[in-house]
Amino acid sequence: MLADTLPKLELNNSNLKQFAKYIKKNNFKITLEIGFGSGENLYSLLVNNRNDYFIGCEPYLNGLAAFIAKIDEDLYNRIKL
Repeated sequence: MLADTLPKLELNNSNLKQFAKYIKKNNFKITLEIGFGSGENLYSLLVNNRNDYFIGCEPYLNGLAAFIAKIDEDLYNRIKL
């Protein structure tokens, strides 16, 4: 599951400009969370702030995998990791 999902959620050099243009064009609020652990707070923000977009940075694969396992596919367009 992680291998299939991560490319949809990954923010990298090849899609950063496109994501930034989309956010700016639509004037969306964006939140950066650094070191989100297994994502409890990030998940809560994502679910409770339906008009906001998020970038999560987590260096540990276990935390990343735990977060990805929690989120539904309909939230993918509002989160980048």
